[in-house]
Amino acid sequence: MKSGAFRQIVQEEWEYLRRRNGSVLVLLLLLPVCYSILFGLVYRQNVIRQLPTAVYDQDQSSTSRKYIRLFEDSEKFNVTAYVDSQEEMERLLREESVLAAIAVPPDFAKHIKQGRGTETVLIVNSANNTLSNSAITFAWEAVVRGTEPYARRSDEPGLPGPCKRPVAA
Repeated sequence: MKSGAFRQIVQEEWEYLRRRNGSVLVLLLLLPVCYSILFGLVYRQNVIRQLPTAVYDQDQSSTSRKYIRLFEDSEKFNVTAYVDSQEEMERLLREESVLAAIAVPPDFAKHIKQGRGTETVLIVNSANNTLSNSAITFAWEAVVRGTEPYARRSDEPGLPGPCKRPVAA
């Protein structure tokens, strides 16, 4: 098809829409603009800050407190509760008093100091997938940012070097 014939067809269709079927033309031009504005307004506050978070520190060591401080110092998390049991942590999540919970296992510091590494648990209320995915990403970023200095100096006691990105279950 020649470009002149294509241009002519486009012009004819445009004229038809403009003269005879103006409502369709309005929809074609206005609907995408309306959708863009609507979704822009809905997601304009897409910056998640101060996510209410509970902490269950089973280790109670200076190393676990350093680890928890990574979350406290993050603008993304707001540690609003320190709990003494897993049941209490789960209750706060069920009641939606907190939207995330961090559990530090016993022997956290011992495993870190032995160079074995250890796992902590981040539980997120996933009723809102955007929020839960962001919380997982923010947690990973906080830990990586906080452990980078130790990756350069492996003889330094405290937190481990860079960690692996979490895998969604």
